[in-house]
Amino acid sequence: MPKIKQPILIIQGDLDQQVIPRHADALAALARARKKAPPSEVLHLPGINHLLTPAKTGDVSEYSSLPDKEITPAVTKAITDWLKK
Repeated sequence: MPKIKQPILIIQGDLDQQVIPRHADALAALARARKKAPPSEVLHLPGINHLLTPAKTGDVSEYSSLPDKEITPAVTKAITDWLKK
């Protein structure tokens, strides 16, 4: 992290059971601790799993039964909005 000089956007599904959501906050803290830190932002998406798709539990066993297997539009919007900044 100390060598990254670009702004950082961290997107985390709050139902992610593979990467615990609080790890996104820890990563953001590391990003903000960089010398001359460029902006960093964390976006927590409620109801979203590790695949960045809508889910009920976030459990891996749920993946095959999810009705919507595409990345949620909230991710695309967040990235677009962030890039426009």
